[in-house]
Amino acid sequence: MSKKRKRLRMIKIIVYSILFLIILSAILSFVFFSGVFAIKDITVLNNNKVDSETVIKESGIKLGENLFLVKESKVRESLSSLPYIENISLKKVIPNRIGITIEERSPSYLIKSNDNYYSIDNNGLIFEKVENLENNTLQIIVLSTNIEEDQIGQKLKENDISKIKIIEDILMVAESNGVQSLITKIDASKDQDIVIELLSESKIAHLGSYNDDVNLNVKFFWLKAMLEQEKGKSGIIYLNVDLSKNKVVFSEQNI
Repeated sequence: MSKKRKRLRMIKIIVYSILFLIILSAILSFVFFSGVFAIKDITVLNNNKVDSETVIKESGIKLGENLFLVKESKVRESLSSLPYIENISLKKVIPNRIGITIEERSPSYLIKSNDNYYSIDNNGLIFEKVENLENNTLQIIVLSTNIEEDQIGQKLKENDISKIKIIEDILMVAESNGVQSLITKIDASKDQDIVIELLSESKIAHLGSYNDDVNLNVKFFWLKAMLEQEKGKSGIIYLNVDLSKNKVVFSEQNI
């Protein structure tokens, strides 16, 4: 190939490269700087606990922002500050709409702290302070911890989270014995004696230590038997005794 042909070929390559860069720059300028892709509508889906206005505000997405400059990872990080939000996904609809689909956490319990109640999940995440218990359907738990309002959105201490796992074990055994739905409150504030409240039965039961030698199934077998035997009576059932040597005691009294 002659030098002249080589030179012409090089000139063509340079010209085509420049044209490509010009076209690419024009496309990028159109995409990122024209108003065509400026966001005009933000939609929030599947949110029940958190209102749409709060989600949009905390997401950091602004009307007029370029659709292609919104990063899902950044929005997810921004919304992680809202305790009810577990995960999100974004859907961009060209040219100017964006949707935020929310996956929410659900509270599992109410935890009593002093005279206040807070909703938490089974991993110890604190959702919110609950002022009205009138329509509450969650089981109440009591732990040896104090919660302040500035802890909302944070997790309980590891020791308290481990107690929640113990409570879940207790509830699982209670369910297998058909009494789980009767339990309205579990007090695990004292390691040596876990206390459960059965409000509809007007009874309290002392289970003793979770780690004692008596199988939980045995305790709940006797609990169920005492509930049937003392039906209609208000009082305390003592299961925190050596059941291999002692009988279960029921003390009739106002609860």
